[in-house]
Amino acid sequence: AILYISHKLEEVKRLCDTATILRGGKKVVTCNPKAETAASLARMMVGGEIKEVKATVHPKTTAPRLVVNDLSLDVNDGEFLVLLGPSGSGKSTLLRAIAGLTEVDHGRVSLHGRDVTHTTARQREVGFVFQHYALFRHMTIGENIEFALRVRRVKAAERVARRKELLRLVALEDMDDRLPAQLSGGQQQRIAVARALAHRPKVLLMDEPFGALD
Repeated sequence: AILYISHKLEEVKRLCDTATILRGGKKVVTCNPKAETAASLARMMVGGEIKEVKATVHPKTTAPRLVVNDLSLDVNDGEFLVLLGPSGSGKSTLLRAIAGLTEVDHGRVSLHGRDVTHTTARQREVGFVFQHYALFRHMTIGENIEFALRVRRVKAAERVARRKELLRLVALEDMDDRLPAQLSGGQQQRIAVARALAHRPKVLLMDEPFGALD
């Protein structure tokens, strides 16, 4: 499944053929993605098969401020879901909760039928594209892409093959040895997408991933 967030309605319209906006304090867009938007991403995941995501998150607090309050969200098989809302409305917090990077105070997170509320981020089989890239500055582009594979003890030959495949996908071949600082913002964002896809996640979470693309 692909869960994508944005605060720009025009960007959503570029990605989707049709979109239904549901209002109720929040804007939630159910998106029928354009073929070119989703096809490549789906192929690079688990054989193109898109799994189910379910998340139920109740009050999440940071200091005295309530960030995500009493939210129930189901993302079904084959669905490309866009969360649309202003900055500070809790979109990133929700994605981080699903990925296991932020704990929830109440409720549960279930991914493809498995309760992962208290499961580590690494065990959730989730790919995350951060809004501000979050590339490892001291690592080369190749090392960034291979990172998730290396911690999973994937063999070197397989890591290299996957890295080259992903660099072709994002049109940045032969840049393996460059550092993030040597790339433009758009190129760094493409590497962030490649890194998120490297371990073939069953769920792909994207936090405004196309804002700086060339």
